[in-house]
Amino acid sequence: MKKFFSFMFLFCFCYSPVFAGIQEVGSMAEAENNAAQHNQELLNQRKKKDVLPQSKKEFINFLEKRIDRLDISSLPKGTRLDKPSSYSELAPLNEKPQKSFWEKIYDDALARVSGESSQNNQISAVDYYSEIKQEQESEQQPHVQIPIIDLKMPDGMPLKAPAYEHIPVFSSQIEILPNRMIKVHENIIVIADGEKIKNGLVRFISKYPGQQKNKIQVMLDSVLINDTEAHYKLVEREDDYIITPVKMFDLTEGIYMFEFNYLVDNYLWNYGDYYEFYWDVTGAQFNLLTTKVIASIKLPGREPAIKRYALTGKAGNLVDNNTVVKEGDNNTLGFMNISPLASGEGMYIFMTFPKVDFLPINFDQQIMSWLENSGDLIFSALYLLVIIVSCWLSWIYVTKRLKFKNINFSSPLLARFVWRGTVDNKAIGCALLDLFRKNLIDIQPQESDIILIRKTAHAKHLSSLDHKLMSLLFSKKDSVCKLTNQRLKARLHKIIKQFSIAKYKHLGLRLSGGYIFFNILLLIILEAALILWKSDSVIAGILGLADILVGLAFCFYYLRGKNLFRKIVMLSLALLSFSFSGLIMSVYIQPIAVIMILSGILVSALFIIKISGPDALLKNAVQSGYKLREHLSTQKESIAESRAFAVQQPYIYALDLEDEYVETPKIKDIYRLNLIEKLMRKF
Repeated sequence: MKKFFSFMFLFCFCYSPVFAGIQEVGSMAEAENNAAQHNQELLNQRKKKDVLPQSKKEFINFLEKRIDRLDISSLPKGTRLDKPSSYSELAPLNEKPQKSFWEKIYDDALARVSGESSQNNQISAVDYYSEIKQEQESEQQPHVQIPIIDLKMPDGMPLKAPAYEHIPVFSSQIEILPNRMIKVHENIIVIADGEKIKNGLVRFISKYPGQQKNKIQVMLDSVLINDTEAHYKLVEREDDYIITPVKMFDLTEGIYMFEFNYLVDNYLWNYGDYYEFYWDVTGAQFNLLTTKVIASIKLPGREPAIKRYALTGKAGNLVDNNTVVKEGDNNTLGFMNISPLASGEGMYIFMTFPKVDFLPINFDQQIMSWLENSGDLIFSALYLLVIIVSCWLSWIYVTKRLKFKNINFSSPLLARFVWRGTVDNKAIGCALLDLFRKNLIDIQPQESDIILIRKTAHAKHLSSLDHKLMSLLFSKKDSVCKLTNQRLKARLHKIIKQFSIAKYKHLGLRLSGGYIFFNILLLIILEAALILWKSDSVIAGILGLADILVGLAFCFYYLRGKNLFRKIVMLSLALLSFSFSGLIMSVYIQPIAVIMILSGILVSALFIIKISGPDALLKNAVQSGYKLREHLSTQKESIAESRAFAVQQPYIYALDLEDEYVETPKIKDIYRLNLIEKLMRKF
């Protein structure tokens, strides 16, 4: 589902047919001749001087050119390697304790971890078997401190191992298939006594081996414990795939064989005519001593590996003299450690082999590999590109091709703001005339003054603006108001200004609603693609939180006032939210992808602000203001002779047409233009 969605997402934007290069031959002899020439070229390359390093330092430098750092996990906190096992036996008091072979290699492993020298710092394969034999012969002697138990290797061969809690054998059979997938079968024999292994083994596989940029894909086949299938699942985390039990279970004392079977894709490193293969055999994750690590790697076809190396140890203390490599049948290479690996140590294999035995990569595979490796960059770049192109085309359409559509003004204050582009003193007169039109107040002369009389005390169905104005003009006890207080004028002007600007912005947002919805829809499609590409539900929460923060950022900026301090605070909160959203997104996707996503969101926001301005969508509102003024001017005779004057009176005053309307007998009772003009001159 993930790959299908990713492919469809890309296919919707661009499709470029690419044809693989195919070399035609005229006969079978010609094909055999071409193959022979190619094989001779490979042979010549192998005969050249080996440029690979011959020491640990040179090998590390060689590896750093391909990867940023080795992915070797450190020793977990709170763990110890020197804790005595419950199987340990004390030597007699009158007898000097003698260290067995297993204690020697245990001490040697501790010395390697701590960086200290050891008397037995190099144990050869001959010593290994000779000391095993000695312990077997003296198994019943009083000085033997560690009981020896019988085991069987994965191939059925018998094996003697101490009764310490450790991993006697870690066997990994790896087959690199012609389609570049890797089939892995691991046999891990564990002796458990409840000290460190209290539950089943958990296998970690790095999503970016060697810190490469391409993410691998892992498909779990099965997990068996002592030949019985166990319920395990594959969990994807930020940097790892984890093969873990569906439900944790207690692992009692005993001997267990864990078998992990899984497939790995997108793992090989592509270098021209060759593939490079880097494999962490044990994962360097188990908090146990590992005695024997065996790995066999089978290559497809007949072409052998050109170069192969194996290192053991842990970060900062890798050695290249603790492994042996042997070539087997059917193009198979075997790797094995000489001395055991301490907790946190691992064995790392590095190989280079030609591509001739692999199937060619078709176009669909190239596309899917491209999406798998750089999906976040591709989706983010397409998102930014579509945003820019759509904004450009929309701007051309709105400014040059969009037909005029009349806008009915819901408030005379909005008509005044669109007509003048500001909130002046005359806006207060528009608000008072609107209250008079709604039969909330009456405007009457009194001697040399103009007074406002409250006509209703019911405020249940008043709008927010009307309620604020009535509360400001009249107290609960007073029903008459004289506008002689300059402080009252300033408060009225502030309330009306806030309402006018809010109405103007709301109109712009309403007109640009389709463009806002389109940009939000594109962002949702992008995030859905990223979630399916990552196959991780955590990123859904990350992107959701980022959306909320970005929304808050623009709300803060949009709601800023003209007060300088408020502007600075709102702008700071907007930038902080915007930056933090980018930071939390960068946890799961590449920083360049985050920059492109945030750039697309920023372009969308700036475009909405610009397209909602008077030179774009709001030009219809400005033109509608001119149309309304023209209508009120040309139809003044009919309006003045009808009850329509009561409705149009606030708009007449808002559009500066009060001088064109005179009092007539039919509108005498509702004509207040002269009184409101006189009041505004005094106020």
